[in-house]
Amino acid sequence: MSLQLDMSSLNLGCNSVDIKNSDITEKYEIKWNQVLGSGLNGDVYRCIDKTTSEEYALKFLSNSDSSRMEIHLHGECQSSKHIVGIIDTYYCQLTAPITKQIPVKHYFCVVMEIMKGGDLYDVISRRRKLNEEQAAHFAKQIAIGLCDIHERGVAHRDIKPENILFQSPFQEDAQLNTIKITDFGFAKEQERGLSSPVYTLYYVSPDLLFATNSDLKCKNLSTYDKRCDLWSLGVIIYIMVMGYPPFYPEPGYNQRLTSNMRDCILNGKIMFHNQSEWKSISDNAQDVIKGLLTVDPDRRMSLDSLLAHPWFN
Repeated sequence: MSLQLDMSSLNLGCNSVDIKNSDITEKYEIKWNQVLGSGLNGDVYRCIDKTTSEEYALKFLSNSDSSRMEIHLHGECQSSKHIVGIIDTYYCQLTAPITKQIPVKHYFCVVMEIMKGGDLYDVISRRRKLNEEQAAHFAKQIAIGLCDIHERGVAHRDIKPENILFQSPFQEDAQLNTIKITDFGFAKEQERGLSSPVYTLYYVSPDLLFATNSDLKCKNLSTYDKRCDLWSLGVIIYIMVMGYPPFYPEPGYNQRLTSNMRDCILNGKIMFHNQSEWKSISDNAQDVIKGLLTVDPDRRMSLDSLLAHPWFN
């Protein structure tokens, strides 16, 4: 049954995503018992094209401005080979099993390519850390994805291992792994600078903290920009080669930005467990990490400089 809906009320600001107003279940079978993951705005389920039997990932988003923006920006950036692709997008009434406790109402239903290898967080957690060849290969792919995002004037603002997905299960040979960026729930177009305090704790940049914390306004930095993503990438690289984050709260404050952690971020003071571990990684890896974890965004390593760095070659 086709649902009648005035699509002009769903203006996403671009033609990058074609919104259908038919019933998604006419084309796709939703596997409600197979949750692939959770994004900022909702769970992700497995679904199957009834005609081709192809598998996809399905994300439900409520009818809100933030959902519209997420779809719009993801659609703008999805042409990159290192961004998870959108296959179909629907706006329709959804009736889920009672056990799912999902209200019966209209949702944006985003069908995406399925990434069968899990996320980078899981890979690091299982292995504690990665070798430099693996870390460099993954970092390069993330950097390429960020280039495509930034070239469109967009800041992702939530670059973290949980949002880096493997196309297929992890393999020891780094070159056999393809990864892609997902979840544009925090993404925003950068027009005159960003000012909202959105971030994930361990990956927040000092420029974002300076711009969004009233106690720090004396730094004359009232906005931040897409270079906050470069800091987050630096944190990810550090975690991949060291096995723990460069900045973290004191015990007992796992999800809080403590004053000590904030001070370390604002001063670029890495919280080493053991200096010998840092010295055990290559000079090139150290140079990349220090370049990305530079407090002043004007002096922070750029994506062009990063992609030309010897560590990637």
